[in-house]
Amino acid sequence: MTRALDWLRPTAPAPLLGRRGGSAEAEQLRRDGLVVEVWPGVLRALDLAHGAAGRSGAVAALVPSGSVLAYQAAVWVHTGRHRPQRLDVVLTGGRHRSTPQVRTHAERLAPADVVRVGGRAVTSLGRTAVDVARRCDPSDVPGWLAALRAHGLNPADVVAALERASGLRGAPRARRLLAPVLQGSVSLG
Repeated sequence: MTRALDWLRPTAPAPLLGRRGGSAEAEQLRRDGLVVEVWPGVLRALDLAHGAAGRSGAVAALVPSGSVLAYQAAVWVHTGRHRPQRLDVVLTGGRHRSTPQVRTHAERLAPADVVRVGGRAVTSLGRTAVDVARRCDPSDVPGWLAALRAHGLNPADVVAALERASGLRGAPRARRLLAPVLQGSVSLG
């Protein structure tokens, strides 16, 4: 990329370009194939848009500080598949209201349940598997688990995350839905 595109290279949260009524310059860059839409209304320079770091960076400005991307949003960040309609975040401190693009949750997360991806806190692969099995539509869970498995989900990490989440709502359901992964009786990858 050229120096003319340096303004698209965030050093902090990604610039939000292309919102409804976005700039003509941003729209021209999109038509020229120099930027891509990573999240609705968020354009990133092509070389920054791919991979987990590009996805987490693209939504960094949308989520409250001190929060952790979780649930289907974490599946999307880790894998690039199953982009959600809204970003789910777990608040680790303070209060914040949900917005049309961000749904907040108050839960406890152990340090082992959080990883940094592109400078943004995201639930680990193991915790993400547990959370989608605990709280999301059971018919969607196998596809999300397959995506996580294809990106390095380790059954041992799932077992550890299940232990840490044992007292949370939906933990018994998660254990049941994750049993095929843990027993190795069903190939998800």
